[in-house]
Amino acid sequence: MNLGNKTSNSSTSNNNGYRKLVTVKSVEIKYDHKEKWQKKNNDVSLKITYNLPDKDFTPELTISGNFNREKPSWGSAFKVERFFSSCGVRTDNINDDWTIPDSWLDEVIGKEFSLISYKSTNLKPDGSNYYNEWDIVMHPSKGSDAHKKDFMKSVNDGYVYNYASNDPMSAMDNDNTTSPVQPAIKPQVELNTAELEL
Repeated sequence: MNLGNKTSNSSTSNNNGYRKLVTVKSVEIKYDHKEKWQKKNNDVSLKITYNLPDKDFTPELTISGNFNREKPSWGSAFKVERFFSSCGVRTDNINDDWTIPDSWLDEVIGKEFSLISYKSTNLKPDGSNYYNEWDIVMHPSKGSDAHKKDFMKSVNDGYVYNYASNDPMSAMDNDNTTSPVQPAIKPQVELNTAELEL
């Protein structure tokens, strides 16, 4: 997937996905929450409304996960931590009751972050592909190549299970991917039947 480079006022695209820089408009946080498409509740869930450059609508991104209370660590909620740190928030400590400090919500308003949208295997009624937003964001200064590499690693590791590619070589975009194994060709043995008695 070639995401290329981008300035803050445009997005870089190809037929499999694109990276864009967006600005936080608002953040709603929920605890012990389950989205309609999820099987289990998450410890923490963010609904982020963001502004797109030169667009009149404000899309939403959901980022959620569960804390590892035994370690203690962010666990699968590392994506929530990544959002806040990508927006410049110091995420060293959360509240003792495993909630996000209210000050973090105020700090991210108006901050820019890098977001990847990718072609999904889910199809619209007209047969075209839906696009999904990847819920692991990045600080804009990290660049398109770093975000692309992070995304493709997740694709290759099986964490992005619905990534659609109509380019058979797109898996080769990641340096960690090896070439497909070619089947071994068995040598053909020719028999000289002219001297055989039947």
